Amino acid sequence: MSRGLGRVERDILTLLERNTHLSAPVLSALIYQEPATVSQYSAVRRALARLQKRGLVVKLGSLFHGERCSCANRGNATAIVVRMAKSFGNSSLGHHPQLARLHAEEMAARG
Repeated sequence: MSRGLGRVERDILTLLERNTHLSAPVLSALIYQEPATVSQYSAVRRALARLQKRGLVVKLGSLFHGERCSCANRGNATAIVVRMAKSFGNSSLGHHPQLARLHAEEMAARG
């Protein structure tokens, strides 16, 4: 039985609360405060996957130049998706089904 979030998961949530979005390599470097080893980077990726399954983290993909894949907490991801849809139209979410679903949930919640 799980005892809740682990240290890496808590650190990820804290960093994503303070920053709009971050990639896994950046999260690894910030959490371990040094160039992360392969095993440390893998631990961050596994923690991100667990947080994503719980719905606490959203994978943004390569929306931002220079980052292969960014992640954000649910609140920041919703704000990013709403801004993106306002700026570029709903069709801009066509290549990102998860983000389109997040946008639809937000619009339904707003009424």
